[in-house]
Amino acid sequence: MSEEMILKKLRDELDLFTNEKQNEFILDYQNLLKEKTASGLSLEEAVKMVGTPESYAKKILNQYGLKGKRNKGFFYRKFEELFEVIHHVVDTMAKNSWQENLKIIFDLFILIVFIALLKIPFIAIENIGDGLFEVLNSPTVLTIWSFVIDVVYLIVALMAFMNIFTRWFKNLNSKKKKEMEGKELDAITLNKED
Repeated sequence: MSEEMILKKLRDELDLFTNEKQNEFILDYQNLLKEKTASGLSLEEAVKMVGTPESYAKKILNQYGLKGKRNKGFFYRKFEELFEVIHHVVDTMAKNSWQENLKIIFDLFILIVFIALLKIPFIAIENIGDGLFEVLNSPTVLTIWSFVIDVVYLIVALMAFMNIFTRWFKNLNSKKKKEMEGKELDAITLNKED
């Protein structure tokens, strides 16, 4: 098993903690592994000495008085990722100029228009179903059909919004951060020329 897979397994075991705390524990574990491999041990031997990801995580959980791993569901992970990205966007907007923020707002507007346009096929499907169910002459069936279509649209629209929003805005950087990176590169370049 590669070191990357071992660390991923450890992260999965430590999912009760925040990402920041997980990173701290993983860095400690990774440093322990590096110490052991630097002394000539293979990665497998180092893992045996330090402890498997499961046993290492269990020690940490016991230190914090936690019983075991909580398995986060798909929707929980998606909402967690969405809120992390929203926090990132708000932080970035606080550092940006109003012109850059206007572009972010425009991008959000485009995303909302896309989600609204996504309703069109659902309206068409609802109308087709209404036509088919009118034969039954039952308002209850028509109401249930409309409700089901609306719930399905809501779920699809929410998932589409979350996926697009997180992918679109995850790597959003402020102009000031980009300028700082450019200055650091200039400083490195100047030092190399000396």
